[in-house]
Amino acid sequence: MHQPMMYQDLTTRALIEHAARYHRDTEIVSVATSGEKESSSWGQVAENARRLASAMTRLAIPAGARCGTLAWNNRRHPAIRSAAAIAARHRRWDERPVLLCVREEGGEIEEAELLAWYQERVPKWQLPDRILFIDSLPVSATGKVLKNRLRAEFGQILLGDGGEAG
Repeated sequence: MHQPMMYQDLTTRALIEHAARYHRDTEIVSVATSGEKESSSWGQVAENARRLASAMTRLAIPAGARCGTLAWNNRRHPAIRSAAAIAARHRRWDERPVLLCVREEGGEIEEAELLAWYQERVPKWQLPDRILFIDSLPVSATGKVLKNRLRAEFGQILLGDGGEAG
């Protein structure tokens, strides 16, 4: 940067692009609570950000849209204790949203009922292709939902449906 920081674009996108341009091969290391190390570089981070932006564009999610809305709105249903949205592989669209829900104790809501409830509250493009009910969401020691585990277990669920669920 050849000018004072106060004149720079300090958005996440601009900062990642700057890091990729000037520190492309600099290693970034993070350590999970289990002690497992993950490493990448700023170049890889920038490429992953570009791929994510491209996927969001293909799904017609406008820039600045809140991706967490799908899971957040479903947590508000009184019969749902918690929920997480994942991207599952899809034959036609590459990836589509699947919602994994944990019912409240004694809750007896079913997929069709929750989907109908949800259709009244969000745009059609935000509707999940499937809603699955599971006993619990896997969480880390800090309480964060481990979506990588959910994707590993349920990421192919739409392929079993012929990829045309919805």
